[in-house]
Amino acid sequence: MEMGCTYMFDNRKIDQLSLMYSVFLRVETTLKYMISKMDPFIMQEGHKIIKNEELCKEPIKFTTKLLELKEEID
Repeated sequence: MEMGCTYMFDNRKIDQLSLMYSVFLRVETTLKYMISKMDPFIMQEGHKIIKNEELCKEPIKFTTKLLELKEEID
C-alpha cells in the first residue's frame, strides 16, 4: 500500500484515492495510515507554491494556485 498511495498522490489518481478512502473509512487504523501518507504530500505541494518566486510576484496567480490545491485535496 505504501507505494500505491504515493503513486496515486503523485499522479493525481483522484478517482482511485476516493475509492480507497471509501473502502478504508470503516477501518480506523487504515484510514489513519492513509491520512499519514497524505499529509507530507499536501505539505510538499503547498511548499512548491509558497516557495515559487514567480507566483509570489503575482498575487492573483498565487492565490489561484493555492485554491486549486485546496480544491484538489478536498
